[in-house]
Amino acid sequence: MEKGIFKAYDIRGIYPDEFNERDASVIAYEAALQLSAKRIAIGFDSRRASHSIAHSVSNALLSIGSEVSLLGLVSTPEFYHSVLEGKYEMGIMVTASHNPKEYNGLKIVGKNAVPIGEDNGLSEIMERSLDYYELRSPSKKGIVKRRSFRNEFIGFSLNSGYADASKIRKMKVVADASSGSIG
Repeated sequence: MEKGIFKAYDIRGIYPDEFNERDASVIAYEAALQLSAKRIAIGFDSRRASHSIAHSVSNALLSIGSEVSLLGLVSTPEFYHSVLEGKYEMGIMVTASHNPKEYNGLKIVGKNAVPIGEDNGLSEIMERSLDYYELRSPSKKGIVKRRSFRNEFIGFSLNSGYADASKIRKMKVVADASSGSIG
């Protein structure tokens, strides 16, 4: 694992050379231990490797007895809303955000969907991850659930003051997903 994949507020690198399933698993494992998180949500974007990375992250977290909720393919705003709505202790979004398609990475949030950056835990997660030599044998068995907060997110989005739901039926809307998640 390369130290250079750790940025100020996320982890990202060229897949699979700089960042891969093993790296993601180790980082997720160490993040859960660092944040003392047991209930964890995992979402992923539409990049080709994101589903595979999310599956590896889930397995690593299950091995330490975590309760993992798989959100599936979600946008980053829907991920943040889901972590908050579900009252999760930690969330991991598999994404490289705006970076080119050959990149992938992780965004980690703590309680209340607060982003974990270098000033509130990511530096420690990095140090723990870089010191990690091999995946430890599972000592516990966690629980995995499939969850969706999509309806709540849509309701929140429509009622957040950005849109007047009563006027939507009268509008013609064009949307540009800008390479965002689809589902």
